[in-house]
Amino acid sequence: MNTAVNSNVVHESEAQRQHARVKIPAKLRFFGPDRTPVEARVIDLSAGGLAFNAGQLPLKIGDVYKARLQFVIDNLGLAMDVEFQVRNLDPETGRTGCQFQGLGAREIATLRQLITSHLSGELVTVGDMICTLQRDNFTKARKGKGLAQQTVFERLRAVSFSLAIFIAGLVIFAAVTLSWLAP
Repeated sequence: MNTAVNSNVVHESEAQRQHARVKIPAKLRFFGPDRTPVEARVIDLSAGGLAFNAGQLPLKIGDVYKARLQFVIDNLGLAMDVEFQVRNLDPETGRTGCQFQGLGAREIATLRQLITSHLSGELVTVGDMICTLQRDNFTKARKGKGLAQQTVFERLRAVSFSLAIFIAGLVIFAAVTLSWLAP
């Protein structure tokens, strides 16, 4: 799951798969460490982050930047204001991997629509983007406790219940098998 996403919203496909990383023509504009304007071509993009070629920029892992991510759709420009954190750097090639920070529901839905359409080979139109922004693809997070919040007793109870169901299944399987083999 993307830890940079607002924890109050969960995308409907968030638990089903990891983020697909695709090569979509886009540009990233931001101010570098010395406040010089930087325009970089996006190498690949996902709902969780992006990679671009930083060249000789003195970026450091952990630095956070505000940027504008720009796409061209139907000869119209689509720009998203994003915030990203530098997660890895390759000094030989200049490739910089980044993770998005604090994306809202609309930004996530827009990125997922662009990525899904690109992966399926569909053309992205302005009407698709407007329709996507009108939908509500998010649900509330599950109410149950996570593993970290469970007590030892609750974990033991869950494991013992699963073990009991497994043993009952084995007994039923053995009974059916023996009745089938018996004349």
